[in-house]
Amino acid sequence: MRYEVSSRVGTWQIFFMQLASFNGGESRGSHDGFTIVQSRELTRTPQSGTLPSGQYFAVALYQKGGVWICAYGDEDDRKPGIISNLCYSTASNPDCLASLLVKPQ
Repeated sequence: MRYEVSSRVGTWQIFFMQLASFNGGESRGSHDGFTIVQSRELTRTPQSGTLPSGQYFAVALYQKGGVWICAYGDEDDRKPGIISNLCYSTASNPDCLASLLVKPQ
């Protein structure tokens, strides 16, 4: 898959986690069966990258007062050729402050 990430304001980081394979019912991943395979600091300039096919979970965090806080993610409208269009917001600001756009490879 190809992706594009960006933020409008603030300091953001996104983590791409992939479902790890199980061995005898036990996860090989350190985060509830998911392994972090890539992370990016988000800036106002859109950045793009690729990940191999698989099942992913994307978590965006923002920094406030020196603490990293999980953001709220919502699916936005998808145009043809888009797999997912996620907008991340904070509890105090429901606007789309950071975004993740996923396209096929």
